[in-house]
Amino acid sequence: MNEQITLFKNTPIDKVFQKSFENPETAHLMRSFLPELEDNYTQVGLLTAIFGMIERMNKNTAYKDLRENLQGGADIKRDQIFHSASPYELIDKAYKKKGILAEPKSPAHEFASPWFTEISNEYIALDMHGYQEDKISINRGRKQTFRNTMEDAFHTAFGSSCDFYITQDQRNCKKANAVYEKLDINTIAMSADDFLILYKKCLQFKTVDFLNQLLHLLKNLVPSNTSDLKSSRYDSAFFFFDYFNVIRIITDKSTKSPFLLLTRHLPTNSLPIFGKEAHVLVSKLQLLLGNDVDNLGKFSDPEMEQIEKDSWLGRHWKYADVNIKLRAMEGHLQLYLYPPNNKNWIQKLLHAVKSFFNFGK
Repeated sequence: MNEQITLFKNTPIDKVFQKSFENPETAHLMRSFLPELEDNYTQVGLLTAIFGMIERMNKNTAYKDLRENLQGGADIKRDQIFHSASPYELIDKAYKKKGILAEPKSPAHEFASPWFTEISNEYIALDMHGYQEDKISINRGRKQTFRNTMEDAFHTAFGSSCDFYITQDQRNCKKANAVYEKLDINTIAMSADDFLILYKKCLQFKTVDFLNQLLHLLKNLVPSNTSDLKSSRYDSAFFFFDYFNVIRIITDKSTKSPFLLLTRHLPTNSLPIFGKEAHVLVSKLQLLLGNDVDNLGKFSDPEMEQIEKDSWLGRHWKYADVNIKLRAMEGHLQLYLYPPNNKNWIQKLLHAVKSFFNFGK
């Protein structure tokens, strides 16, 4: 390895760094942020300078100085962007005015998922440009440096694997939602108090009258746009059985009558099923619907293995003359509700969606 290490130490870097030290207009900034690089314009010199800058930002107010220089160079007014409803538009406008067009890149790293890197970078970029920027202080009491902003960025990235990211830091919350919106991530960042309100309204599922609740929702929800004429989709803030938040009405002519399919709109960077979700869901269904038709009892670990292998036979219940079947497709749990043709419930179902489908014939 000695030859490679020697080669690495002596490999020069782009001459733009040396020119920046020689230019009187930029030399003071380079000496402030990358002093270790001066007179050592090699790969080792660059890495040493970057690590030194990060260490200073994590220990003192160097990040604040870097942030102020960035905003000044881009002509971005902190007071204007801090509470902006569209921070990305302000940033893009500022750079276009300077003639700088950022090329979209797909961040890749051997040890990090691309989505994790992208979210973290977007978060830190928002803070650096002044949107809901964090306080930087090394005075007595709580020390606030770049490390805090970096950790919040990582939390925000991890949060994209969940339905909700709960934080009491309002600046963190607003930056997280701005990043989620830009990257089309369906996680919602909110405070604990706001989540508690949502939980009581939409997540605390304890009723056995879920059939009428389904009908009530279908009457009040607007169907999502879909190219599939054999089904309609309704996205709900309400989580049936604390799990399903999408209702589909299947109207394929190959079936005797329309039936309902409950599915889940997964978080953007989530695995299909987390840990004990299947165990908990089956337990809740048994609590509300009673034992399944086959009396299989509690959900077992072998069943989870069958779900992962797409060989699970599922569970089957009968409730109020409605056949209810829990299945898994490619690791995704789905609940099918087949109402009988001779019952009023199917008529209510058709009436609930008559404005969207034409069942005249």
